[in-house]
Amino acid sequence: MGNYSYKSVGCKLKIRFRWAEFFLVFLLGAVMTILVTWPFTRKVGTYYQDYNDYPLNGWILWYDSTAIKTGRIFHQQQYFDAPQMYPLPDTLCYSENMFVPSLFFSPIYWVTHDLVWSVNSFALLTLVLSFLSAYYCINYFVRDWRASLVGAAIYAFNPITLSSFPFHIQLMNKYFLPPLFLFGYRYFKEPNWRDGFYFWLFFVLNGLSVIYFEVFAIVLLPFFLLPLILDRVSKKDWLYFWRVVKEGWTGVFLLPVLFYFYFPYLSFSKKEGIDRSLDVDRHYSARMISWLSSSTHNLIYGHFAREINRVWSLTVSVLPPHHVLFLDLIPFFLCMLGLYFLFFKKKADVFLNDPFLSVSFLVLMIFAAFFSFGPFFLGWNHSFGTFRLPFYYFYRISPALDGIRMPARFQYLFYLPFSFFAACGADFIFKISIKKTLFAESVLMLILAFILLENYNFRAFHSRSYILRYLTQQKKKQFAFLSHQIVFHYPTFPQVVGGYFYREAVYLNWQTALGGTMINGFSGYSPPDWMKLMHRFRRSLGRQSLRELRVLGVNYVIIHKNLMPLSSFKALWIQHGELYKRGLIYHGLNTLVLSLKRYHFHYHHCDFPEGFLDKGIRVYALNGMPSYYRLILQNTGNCYLTSPFNTRYHSLTFMIGGEKYSSNLKFPLLIEPYQTVHLVGYFNSIKNAIIPVPRFTTSLTLPMASK
Repeated sequence: MGNYSYKSVGCKLKIRFRWAEFFLVFLLGAVMTILVTWPFTRKVGTYYQDYNDYPLNGWILWYDSTAIKTGRIFHQQQYFDAPQMYPLPDTLCYSENMFVPSLFFSPIYWVTHDLVWSVNSFALLTLVLSFLSAYYCINYFVRDWRASLVGAAIYAFNPITLSSFPFHIQLMNKYFLPPLFLFGYRYFKEPNWRDGFYFWLFFVLNGLSVIYFEVFAIVLLPFFLLPLILDRVSKKDWLYFWRVVKEGWTGVFLLPVLFYFYFPYLSFSKKEGIDRSLDVDRHYSARMISWLSSSTHNLIYGHFAREINRVWSLTVSVLPPHHVLFLDLIPFFLCMLGLYFLFFKKKADVFLNDPFLSVSFLVLMIFAAFFSFGPFFLGWNHSFGTFRLPFYYFYRISPALDGIRMPARFQYLFYLPFSFFAACGADFIFKISIKKTLFAESVLMLILAFILLENYNFRAFHSRSYILRYLTQQKKKQFAFLSHQIVFHYPTFPQVVGGYFYREAVYLNWQTALGGTMINGFSGYSPPDWMKLMHRFRRSLGRQSLRELRVLGVNYVIIHKNLMPLSSFKALWIQHGELYKRGLIYHGLNTLVLSLKRYHFHYHHCDFPEGFLDKGIRVYALNGMPSYYRLILQNTGNCYLTSPFNTRYHSLTFMIGGEKYSSNLKFPLLIEPYQTVHLVGYFNSIKNAIIPVPRFTTSLTLPMASK
C-alpha cells in the first residue's frame, strides 16, 4: 500500500490522490468491519427488531428515502410533519432526521426493496466510512500509512461504538467528524477560501448526519482551535481575524441548507417548551467507573464488566450501555506512547513543523473527557454530586446543550485526538524498525488484530421482525387500501405503561411495509398529552373511543390479536364484539380491521376561542422573573376541539407589571364537549426548579385559531 504523494510548494502542501490506495483502504476497512461484527454480519439479511430504537432508526431512513423520491423533502413543513403521531406537528423533530445518512441508505433500498437488508448493510457501511475517513485525516498529519491504519481502526472500532452497534445507527455516522476538524485546523491556521469551503461543507454535512455530533463540535471546536488563535493574539496579528471572516464566505451559501433542517427543531423546542434538565444530564453522564468497564458482551473484558455490574448493582446501579467508555489496553498503551513521543521526544518533523498541532489535539482530548462527565462530578459510581464541571457552566450560558440528554457521548469526539495520539505511538514503533519493513508490517497486522479482538462482542442477533415477516406480498395486497389512510393500531403501548416501554415502535414496521399515516408512533420524545390520550385508548376501545378517533380524522382501526394476551382479546370481544362487527371489514387469524366510516358518528367541531371560557391563570416565576403559566379553559359547547398540526399552537400576549410577555399556548390533541383543561405555557427556558409566586394581574389576548 502506498502513501500520499506530498509536494512542498512554499508553505502549502499539495496532495496527489491515489485511487489504488483508496480502494485498498476501503477493502481493509470492509474486512475489519466484517470480522469485528461477525455475529451481526451473518444475520445481515434477517436480523431486525419490532421494539426499541432499531425499528425507529430504520423507519427514519425509510421515511427519508420516500421523502427524497417523492420530493416531499423539499417542502419543509410537510417533511417534518411525519406520518406518525398524527396529528401532532413536526414529529420528525422528536428524533434525528438523518438526512445525509439517508443519501447512502436510499440507493441500497431502492435497488433491493428489502428494508431489513438495506438497514443492516448500511449499518456496516457506516463503520467502513468511518475507517476510511479517519485514515485519510490522520495520514495527513502523521504521514505514515501503517500508523494511519492503526489510528483509523481505533477511531472506527472502539467500545462505545460497538456497544451501541447496530442499535443506535444514528451514532454510527461519525465519518464527517475527522475531516471537519482537519479542515477546521487548516482553515484557521492559514485562512484560504478552499479550506474554508471544505470546513463549512463538512460542518454542514456533519450537522445533517447527527445532531449530537454537531452540538459537540460546536462546543469543542473553539477549544481545539484555541492554541492557533492565542498565537495570533500574542503576535497582535489582527488582520488574521479579518482573513478568517473573508475567506469563509462560502459558509454563506452552505449554512442555509443546515438552517433548513435545523429551524424546525428550534421552533418546535420553543413552542413545546422542551429543555433537557440538569437532572436528566446527570443521570446519563459518565462516572469514573465508566472509563474502566467494557461491555458485558465483550470477549476479553466481558467477565470483568459483569463482575463490576454484579458488585455495584447491590449498592448503586448497573452500568448501562451508554456508560461503556473503556479505552482498551492496546489503544491506551499506544496513546500514552504517542503523548510521550510528542511532548518529550520533540519529533516536530513528523507534524510538518507545526508546534500547535499536538497541543490542539491534547486540549480537545482533555475537554471532551471533562464534558463526558456531565454537569456534576459523580465520583467512582454515584448517582448524585455537587462539584460543578465545565458542562454545567456551558449549559447555563449556551443554548447549544439544551437538547443534549447523554453527555457521556462526548467520548465519540474524544476518540478523534485519542486515535491521533495512538497513531503517533504506532508511528514511533514503526520508526524503530524502519529498516525491517517485513517486521514492521507484521507488527502492524498484530496491532490491528488485537484492536479487533479487544472489541469483539458476543451477541446472538436472533431477533426477526414478526411484522415484516407477517406482511408478505400477499398480505400487502390485502391491506393495500390502508396505504393512503389514517389508521390507529390497537393495543397501544404508551411509555407511561411501565411493562410496555418502547413497544409502540412495533407499528413503525407496519408503516414501513404499507405506508399511510398513523396516530400511533414511537420516537426519542413523546408529548405528555399524546401519551395520555394513547393510555386512555388503551384502557378502553369502546364506542366513545371510536368516536374520538373518528373526530381526530382516523379512518381505520387495526386490532392486533397476536400483540395482546388471548385472555385480553377475549375480554375485549365479549365487551365490544357487537360494536366491532358493524365496522369489521377484515377478520384474519391475527388481525382485525374496522372501518370507522361505517359508524356514521354525529359530532361537531369547535372553533377556538368561541365557546371557551377563561377560568383563570396562574403565573410562576424563576429568580423573580415570569417563567411559565397555567391556564384553565372550559369548553362550554357540545362540540370537539381538535388541534391538527400547527393549529396546536396559539400566540398569547401577557401584560405583567406593565411589561409585555409573549408565549405560545399549546393545545391538547382533543378537547371533549364541556371539558375543563389545564394548559401550561412557557415564557423562556426552564433550567432550574420552578418556584411559584403569587398570582399576577394579567391581560390576555386569545386570537382565533386558523383552520
